[in-house]
Amino acid sequence: MADAAPRPRQLLVGTAAHNSHVQNMVRALYDAGALYGYFSAGVDVWHGPATREARRWVGSRMPQLDRELSRRAVDAVPEELVHPRWRWELLRVAAGRIAPASRVEDWLWERGERDLDRLCARIVRRVDVGGFFGVEHGSLEAIATARSLGKPTIVAFLSPHRMTRARWVDAEFARHPELGTATRRKLDDLGEARDARRDEEARLADWIVSGSSFTTRSLVDAGFPDKKILTVPLGGPEPVPEAVVPARRPDTLRFIYAGPVSVRKGAHYLLQAWASAAPSQAELHFYGKPLLPEQMLAAAKAAPGGDRVFFHGSVPARVLGQIYLDGSLLMLPTLCDGFGQVVSDALAHGLPVLTTANAGAADCIEAGVSGFVIPPANADAIAERLTWCAAHRDDLFAMRRAALARAGAWTWVDFRKQFAAKVCAAMNATIAAAEQHALA
Repeated sequence: MADAAPRPRQLLVGTAAHNSHVQNMVRALYDAGALYGYFSAGVDVWHGPATREARRWVGSRMPQLDRELSRRAVDAVPEELVHPRWRWELLRVAAGRIAPASRVEDWLWERGERDLDRLCARIVRRVDVGGFFGVEHGSLEAIATARSLGKPTIVAFLSPHRMTRARWVDAEFARHPELGTATRRKLDDLGEARDARRDEEARLADWIVSGSSFTTRSLVDAGFPDKKILTVPLGGPEPVPEAVVPARRPDTLRFIYAGPVSVRKGAHYLLQAWASAAPSQAELHFYGKPLLPEQMLAAAKAAPGGDRVFFHGSVPARVLGQIYLDGSLLMLPTLCDGFGQVVSDALAHGLPVLTTANAGAADCIEAGVSGFVIPPANADAIAERLTWCAAHRDDLFAMRRAALARAGAWTWVDFRKQFAAKVCAAMNATIAAAEQHALA
């Protein structure tokens, strides 16, 4: 009888992040039997009868707060494995209500990151914790502690390295100071120390997880060895049934932008292109928090085609599904994006996508088949695609089938399988190397 496969060591996951990327990583480890626990910032998980009863009361009496908390739900793993840390996050959320994007809110965010890191550094000392998995910036103390105990350490980089960001985003603000705000300039002053912390985490950890080939290239270009990077492209939702996708193209072209309306996402280049090449019978819809200077948004509305530009502000994620179904093309002209989850979400609704080579999700696009990949920071390239779409409406509509097929080729299920396999293999390799070193 063959020996049973060894039980994988269980990883402590510690990060304030609770987005779909992180939750799918946590679930992958749980499915593989390799999760000790998930320690996060304020998430919608409540232990104990008193807090559970308070949460039920909020759900029945305070609908707005209930919706806010529901966006922080963790449904990837059993609740007993989820450990929320609300102390600094509660203050940060309150500060954000008073003055969003303020220095106070940022200060509280960083204190929360450090507090959670210290907590994980204490917990990783437990004998039944087999190793540590964290996310960039919030993991340095826990990684150092786990290393001192001879336990494997992994840090996830979900955004490109700072050198790549500096080349594309920081340089954009340097060339166009009018794009910045006083708040941003204050926060940028803190960036150097935070970037140094990320670099130290990547240097110290045994392994780095990257969510895209673009992020991996940025890390290798910065000098980190390719052999310690585990590249697992982020996944996406299961595609909607083909019957749900519109069978006939609409008379009006609807170009959709989803996400923060910011410089990093290249929104200003899209507005510039629209002013020069807005097709007739076409609309441009922005769904996301406006972060560009107000005068720039006003100028876009006053420019040619501006009467067909609509800023809807932030909308719940559940609303975007119908927006994708009603759209003609998703626009993500990003300057620098570790992935760009809206790309996978749009493809899963049969919506073709335009993005740039500086989006990790560009690997999901077959150019001319399920969308377009253009150079970053290039309004002319965007304008050219706008003009093409207006002249080839039937061809653009036919891309919907290819978009749906591409979404089905790599979902979160596929991601979790590959992620668990690579992380568990990396942990085993680290343990084996340590044992060999001890015997030498």
